[in-house]
Amino acid sequence: MSTKKLKVVESDEFETKKGLCLSLGSKIHINESFFAMGGGGANPAATFAEQGLKTAYFGAVGQDGFGQEVKKELTRHGVFLDLLKELDDSPTAFSVILSLPGVERSILEKYGACHNLTEKDLSFDKLKTKWFYIASLSDKSHQMLVPLMNFAQENGIKISSNPA
Repeated sequence: MSTKKLKVVESDEFETKKGLCLSLGSKIHINESFFAMGGGGANPAATFAEQGLKTAYFGAVGQDGFGQEVKKELTRHGVFLDLLKELDDSPTAFSVILSLPGVERSILEKYGACHNLTEKDLSFDKLKTKWFYIASLSDKSHQMLVPLMNFAQENGIKISSNPA
């Protein structure tokens, strides 16, 4: 979302020495807002599928409205969801992007279902591919990195990654 009411404040208390601030206790008009599927795994999956590559998405969503939207959007792009997990104990992860026009943005991130995946969620018998794209794995999901890398090496699967 974007608003001209956000102000840049410089202070050593901020990690980047600058912060986005708004008036405490106020109601602020938003100039622009939109909702879209995103994420380090979902965005590349949609992109690969749009380029004509046979693409499956291994990730997780919660059993909530955001999760249903992610599934619908990935399907619209032609991504196979056979490996997608729907977790009833975790909501779908989401982010809110605060943008100051012409300056910078800050992202508020809520960890969710995809961050709770572990090695036990991997269906190695279903992983028939020539390539893995491995996005950033955080929280519990980082436990899957070594097993995925080992499986790829043992099965001649190439890996592309964006660990940021």
